[in-house]
Amino acid sequence: MEEWELYLETLSAMQFNPNHLARKQHIHTRSLHIYGLKNARTSISTLPPILRDMKIFLKNVTRLFLAKMHFDDIIDLIAHTPSLQILRCDNIRTRSSYYNMMFSLFSGLKRLQVLDLRFREACEHGDYAFPMSKRLNRRALPTTLKELRLVGIYDSEEIPFLFPRHPNAILPLQQQHAQQEIIQHQEVQQQQQEIIEGGLTSLLRRRRERRPHRDDPLMERYQSLIHLTHLKTLCLGRCNAYTARVWRECIKPCIGNVENLKLSGWRTKTEEDLELAIQDTLQVMKKVKVIELSDFECDVGIVHGIKQLGPTSLIRVCFHHDTEDGGSHCHFRTLPNVDILLKQKVHMCKIKFGKKK
Repeated sequence: MEEWELYLETLSAMQFNPNHLARKQHIHTRSLHIYGLKNARTSISTLPPILRDMKIFLKNVTRLFLAKMHFDDIIDLIAHTPSLQILRCDNIRTRSSYYNMMFSLFSGLKRLQVLDLRFREACEHGDYAFPMSKRLNRRALPTTLKELRLVGIYDSEEIPFLFPRHPNAILPLQQQHAQQEIIQHQEVQQQQQEIIEGGLTSLLRRRRERRPHRDDPLMERYQSLIHLTHLKTLCLGRCNAYTARVWRECIKPCIGNVENLKLSGWRTKTEEDLELAIQDTLQVMKKVKVIELSDFECDVGIVHGIKQLGPTSLIRVCFHHDTEDGGSHCHFRTLPNVDILLKQKVHMCKIKFGKKK
């Protein structure tokens, strides 16, 4: 285990001393653990140039375990790890409430099998300020993923549900307008180029093809999940903003082989089609072993979906009203059947499937 500063000092020493004893060791490094600074700096800084100069020592790393590091430092670091298979990041720091997480940041890791991101502060899952055609090409997560965990990530679309009186509390109105103008300007430029290259007919055809994505920004954001058909573990940090289309068209295609599923941060919307979409999504989980719910309001969708997955061997739950000290102390109980969860707000719940021993 090395602290971030000590690791950088070691790299610096190797750069200026070709005979440094650690050179051969670093070249053959496969697993690397790095802890961030004990006293995190608040100023925005990029990864020191020294690491880019020494990237040869990272190209064979297959397992990377990071803790208490800034998100932008993590992104700069993985740019030099083409062989990476496992990336686990805990207590990720973000320097600004406007710093967004985007799936495209990890698209270059073609061998990645595990992506585990746990943010210390709530981090927005952001949109792309690129023309539509380019955005669609920049979204894909590596299709090799077998485990995807996202903790502490939220979608801005859920803010009106949580704070109906202040829907723009996180993102100032002026910034929203500025971002919208930028996107519109870029899309106009893209349209002009399309007219030159392919004529008006081509433009109209492409508009029709894009329309489903344009109507639903969440679809654009989560569509890369569609191709993750090898997933065994899926943890979605906050799913409160998900629409029926996101459940059916993004999550359902990737969930068929999932054995462990964790869902967090759901509030009932009293929409029949939305509940039906959740139920339809869960029905395809033929290999499920465990489902965990956290901060979850259970309605007919989740309850009926779980019931159709077969017999349960264990249901342990702590309801919201069973918590103390803001949720730090939980009183768990074992339930005889999943129907008891209906219309209940769950603080934590673990459901195991299979015959009771």
